[in-house]
Amino acid sequence: MFMLLLFSGTILALLFTGNVNENEHHEFAALSSVMASGGVDVEGFHLEGWAVVRDTGTPSSFWDKNMLGEKLGMEDEEKKTKVTAEGELFQIAQHAKDFHLQASVKEVDNGEKHELYILIGCILAPDLENSLAWEKKIRYILSSLGKEHGVYLTVSGKIDSPMDEEALLGFGKAMFHILGANLTNTLCTDGYVSFTGYAPLLSDVAITGREKNNLNLAAVRQEQETQILLGTPVISCEY
Repeated sequence: MFMLLLFSGTILALLFTGNVNENEHHEFAALSSVMASGGVDVEGFHLEGWAVVRDTGTPSSFWDKNMLGEKLGMEDEEKKTKVTAEGELFQIAQHAKDFHLQASVKEVDNGEKHELYILIGCILAPDLENSLAWEKKIRYILSSLGKEHGVYLTVSGKIDSPMDEEALLGFGKAMFHILGANLTNTLCTDGYVSFTGYAPLLSDVAITGREKNNLNLAAVRQEQETQILLGTPVISCEY
């Protein structure tokens, strides 16, 4: 498997260091390619986007003013609002087989400034083309709201056999090697192994102290299989 990963790493290096528009994003494509090359059966994609906006309006009026329902194809879904200690919370969701989309706008008024927190979450079937389209759409929507925004992307899958700790450590290091990532932290527990690092070819970054991190891999040992999650800049779903 390790030789296969190294060979696939050469292919990925050619794909993602060529003549590519620097404003384009290829995170889902890169992560899913690495997963497939490592013998992982990709089961789905998780996307979570956020934005912070200074706006004097309510969450529901902000949603309507920016036509977020129309942009996300949620104009016919039921809208819910409730009052919290910090202000109004607006929520909307869309559920279908193999597709789940939900969004919220939360009002936070700390006395000095009035801010709105926008959160958009999407769970997608293992369809790379559709997932790339949603990644592009949500990035565009969030960037149109202001400078303070970001996304968390995760590809989930499984290997049809349980792997011991030594195998998991070798697997994780090989995956990081493919993406040209520096491994900054490894965590081993009874249930899973987690890896954190930084890959220059991935555009999103999470700052932890003085370290830049944008790659997170978790391998969860189960009785009959091993669950694999690969995310940037962090894993955006529970495991």
